[in-house]
Parts: sequence; C-alpha cells; structure tokens
Amino acid sequence: MEINTSEIVAGLTGDDHSSTELVARALAMAAGAHAGQTRKSGDPYITHPIQVAQIVRSWGMDVDSVCAALLHDVVEDTEITLFEVEEQFGPVIAKLVDGLTKLDGVKLVGEESHVDAKAAANLQKLLLAISEDPRVLVVKLADRLHNIRTLDALSHNKATRIAKETMDVHAPLAQRLGMTQVANELEDLCFQALYPLRYKELKSQVAEKLRTGAFEIDQVCVSITESLLAHGFRARVQGRTKHLWSVYEKMVTKHRALEDIYDLAGVRVVLDDTSDCYAALGVIHALYQPVPGRFKDWVASPKFNMYQSIHTTVVADGRVLEVQIRTNGMHQRAEWGVAAHWRYKLASKDSETGLLARLHSVDEPGPLRYLEHIKSELGGSQVYCFTPRGDVLALEYGSTCVDFAYAVHTGIGDRCTGARVNGRLASLDTVLSHGDRVEIITAKDAKPALEWLSFVASAKARSRIRRETVAHKDRDTAAEGRSFLFEALAKMGVPQRVIRPDGLERVSRVLGFDGRESLMKALGEGAADASAVANLLVGVKEPLAPVARDESRVEYEQYLAVDNEPGTRIVLGRCCQVVHGDAVVGFRTSKGNVVAHRSGCAGAGSDARKYSNVELSWTGEVKTVRVEVSIEAIDRAGLLADVARVITENQIRIVASSTDTGSDMIAREKFQLQLSDLAQLSGLFVALQDVDGVFSVKRQ
Repeated sequence: MEINTSEIVAGLTGDDHSSTELVARALAMAAGAHAGQTRKSGDPYITHPIQVAQIVRSWGMDVDSVCAALLHDVVEDTEITLFEVEEQFGPVIAKLVDGLTKLDGVKLVGEESHVDAKAAANLQKLLLAISEDPRVLVVKLADRLHNIRTLDALSHNKATRIAKETMDVHAPLAQRLGMTQVANELEDLCFQALYPLRYKELKSQVAEKLRTGAFEIDQVCVSITESLLAHGFRARVQGRTKHLWSVYEKMVTKHRALEDIYDLAGVRVVLDDTSDCYAALGVIHALYQPVPGRFKDWVASPKFNMYQSIHTTVVADGRVLEVQIRTNGMHQRAEWGVAAHWRYKLASKDSETGLLARLHSVDEPGPLRYLEHIKSELGGSQVYCFTPRGDVLALEYGSTCVDFAYAVHTGIGDRCTGARVNGRLASLDTVLSHGDRVEIITAKDAKPALEWLSFVASAKARSRIRRETVAHKDRDTAAEGRSFLFEALAKMGVPQRVIRPDGLERVSRVLGFDGRESLMKALGEGAADASAVANLLVGVKEPLAPVARDESRVEYEQYLAVDNEPGTRIVLGRCCQVVHGDAVVGFRTSKGNVVAHRSGCAGAGSDARKYSNVELSWTGEVKTVRVEVSIEAIDRAGLLADVARVITENQIRIVASSTDTGSDMIAREKFQLQLSDLAQLSGLFVALQDVDGVFSVKRQ
C-alpha cells in the first residue's frame, strides 16, 4: 500500500512546522518495520499506528506523543529494538514507547480467559510509566479506542473478550483520569459489541424520546442565553445527552424503566470566568424553579479526577432538567481530563490527579500484588489465582478453594474433595489470596456438600451447590423408592426384569405423577404405596388407563407421510416443536421408524450423522396449530399489554404466557399461540418487532 507521507505528516503536525521532520522519520520507521504486516480486516498494519497518532493529535497532544503513537508497536511486533528508537528519537520518545507495553495478555473475564505473570507485569509497567508521564496513558487509550472502533473485523469470541476487557480496565481508567469523552465512546462501542440487539433497540428508544423533547430543550437553551445576555454574560449554552451505556447502566442499577429516567437530556452553560459561573447560577434560578437537594458545587470541591462544574436541577416548562455550569477550561478538563492538562501545559507534578499520585506511590511486592492494588483503585473486587498450568482465574474477593474449583469447571467443583494451595494441602474453605497457585483434588464419587454454602463467595458456586445438593437428595430418595417397589414385586414373585420403563411411565400418569422419577421419589418419601404400584404394574387389581398423549402431536404425526411408503410409523422429535406446515426432515432409525424434525433443528443435525434421510410430506389440512414464541425486550410499563394487543390484533389466540424480568432490565416473555396456519407467524413477527422495546422475537 502506498501511503501519502507528506499528507499524513501535515495532518499530524498542523502549524507546528518545526516537528515535521521528526514525525516524518517516526512514520518512516513505523512503515518500514510493519511492511508486509496486515490487520485482521486485511488492511496494511501501518494504518493502525497512523490512526492512533491521528486520535492522539485530535486530543491536542504534543509531537512526542504523536511519535510514540506511530511507534507504539514497533518494539513488540517487529525487529526494531528500544535502543534503536532511543538512538533515533531520544530518551523521551523511547520512554513513552517503552511504557506502551500491550495489555493483550491480561484478560479479566472469568473462565474464558486468563491472566499470566508476564501480562500482570506489563500492566504494572504501564501504570508506573503513567505516574511519571501521563502521555503514556493517553496514547494507550487512543490505541485501545481505535481497536474497539474496528472490532467488526474480529471473530465474535475475540471481539467479545476485548470488549469485556475494555469495560473492565480501559473505560474505568479513562473515567478516573477525567477523559469522559473517551470513556463514553469506549463504553458505547463495547455495549454495541456485547449486546447488539439491546443496543440497537435502546438507541432507537432514546432517539425517539429525545426527538419528542428536542424542541423544549432548544427553547430552554434560548431562554437561558437571552437571560444571561440581559445580565451582561456571554455564554455558550447547548443541550447535552447521556450516552447509551450510562442510560442502560442506570436502568439496571436503579431498576428504572426508560420512561422514568428524566436526565436523558440536559443543558450545559460554558462561561469565561469562575465568578461568572456563580452569577449565572443566580440568573438561572431566577428564571426556573430549582429542585431542592439537587445542587452540587464541584467547582469549589473538585472531584478525584479533576472534574469541576456546578450542577443544579430545575423545572423548565414542566420538564425536570439538569443544568451544568462551568468555564471553558473546566469544560476541556471535564471532556479530556489528563489530555486537557497536557494541552494547556498543566501537566506538572503539582497538577497530577489523585490517582496518578497514588499510582506513583504504590510499592507492591511483585506484579500480581500490584495488579490487586490497581483493580482496587478502579473499583474492582477481584482476586487472581493460578491454575497448575499457569493460567490465571479472576475470582471475587473472599473466594475459597471451592469457588476456584467451580471457576475451573462445574464438574471439578462437584467432585472436589480437597486442595493444594502453593504446594501445601489446604481445606476447601481456605480463602485465597492474589498469586496463589491452586490445585484441586477430586474423587469420582464425590458430590457437593450443603455446608459449602456457608463459605463460598461466588454466585455461580452457590447456585450450583444448591441445585446439585437438591438433585442428589432427590436421586437418593428416588433410589430408596425403587428399592421399596422391587421389594413389593419380590413378595408377589414378579422378577424386576419383566417391568418395562414404559409401564412405570404409564402407572405414574395414572396416579397423577409427572413421570416415573417423580413416582419413585414419592415412594421414597412415603407419599405413595409400593404395594399398590406393584399391583398396578402387573394388572392384579386395576386395569391400566391408556397413556395420555399430546393430542396436537398425535394429530401432526398422523398428517405426516413418507413418500411412497404408506403406513410407516412417524414420530416427532422431542427437541423441536413440529407443527403442521413446517418444513421438515426425516430420518429412519435402526428400528425402522422415522423421526421428524423441523428443518434447521440441532437434533436434526445429530440424527443426520447417525441415520439415513427420508423424504417427508404433509397431507390433509388441520384446523389450528400451536406454536411457542419467545420475546426479549427492554422492560417498561405496559410492555406485556402492548405485546398481547399486537398478538390479538393479528387474529391469534394466546393459549398460555409467562414473563420474567431479570436484573439486566430485560423482559423475557413466552407465549403459546394458536394459529389457523403458520403463514400468520411472519406477519406477527414483523408487527412484534415494531413494539417499543422489543429487540428479539423467535419461535421456540
């Protein structure tokens, strides 16, 4: 690829002609070092450092930062050494490049990833470099921002991992250092990558809500501008909107529906002097009624990350609005944080943020201990432990050996009997520390113990233990019930081998139980009489009632036929809900029967590998068909009513329904529907997708 060197250099230097030669040499070194390398998108690799440098330049950083951005990958990914960088560009740029060691080896997302000692050391090196020179972090965040902007070129799994990592490390760092714009963009891009359907629907909902209120916001801005001018203040007054991730986060953390979030939009007032800010506050309060208790003065008492602004909430034309008042300098720092400090030559020892100063003072014994400190600073609550292979798992603080076992694999957790921590035997309730190397001891016949619930820290472990202990108890009770039944049969002189499973199934239905396991459990608990069940099994006292079957399934089976083979027994697959009119595929089993599946069913793929394919066709007509439909939507008041209304408007009967809303504020609704034919579904799905909040409609 030919690159227009002069055009790129001109864009990176602007009016600073004295730096042209330096930037040109950095570009030449990067282009030569990365020659022949490509990105996952197929683009030449040099496009990445060029765009990182352009981002850094757009933030107002100096020429050393721009050069470091161009060279940020040459030491790690090419034959260029740090000595060569220092020889050609001096110690300052070399130090910046050295501080930009990649974080790609550090993955902080549970079972799917690992953290190794080298990666932790790289993170320590980066953050220590930041404490000496904030430009390292600025370039690093620019690097991550460009990578997040180009996630589409990566596989789904890798894109998801990078997005989670960015949410966990880079976005919090940007926020802590006052780089709000960067943090917001990172969060929104990660939100889109992790939850594309939720993102799309929420974006549409927010846009619609903002559109309906745009006129009112514009009018408020005009009124404030005119009032300030009348009092002799020139100000820049404009509307502002929350970024999507912050909206979704508020919905989840505060369990609010979108319609209950009133600060989607607000007003920002930017003036020249600090004294003007307080005077403007009085003007605005005279114009609009302030809301009591909603006033914050971050000018007099700046936030941890240098943020300064006056916040007040007013009632303007019936709308509750937040108004932010700040100077131009405060605005730049609020948007760009550390980058703004450098832009305005404020990056001195005295101007370091609290976090930078604290990073500089950290003296932890080793990279993993340092990583613990940094995660704590970022608001995290995790501990990092090694597996025997050297992989690292991220666990909650307070985690024990049992939590570790379940983090490795649920099967390991279920069968764990002991552990070795750092080579020494340890009890399962041992609380783990950063850097511990843990080996789990298992036994084939071991099972979870109820007392584990008293010391495990992770929700995953608690959930699994509860489920498995109950399941084991049920299985033990069922086993006891079987022994009671076999004893009763033995007394009658009936051998166990003559009792067929389908006979047990039929008896369980006659007695009102949900299958033979439920019957065995009842026998074990004493809720059913073993002698009576034995008599029913052998037909001594009562004849067996016919097996009750799903009439709809019977009907659909009767309307299926194998081409040119009348009378062939056809059974509907249990893995999919086949109804009359579906595209179906059939497979002949080893017993000569034919199993029918809906096209595209996972079970069909499994049977295709074992059995031969046969052609199936539908015969006759049916009056109605029943299907199950699942819907996912961003929760709000009236959602269920709107969905039900759309279904009934499409002349479709709702047979049954259920709704569950999780902590993520996603409503998951299931409907069993009765239709005249499947053709109705396509129109229904289109109509449901138009319901406010709905982002997924699927047939079960």
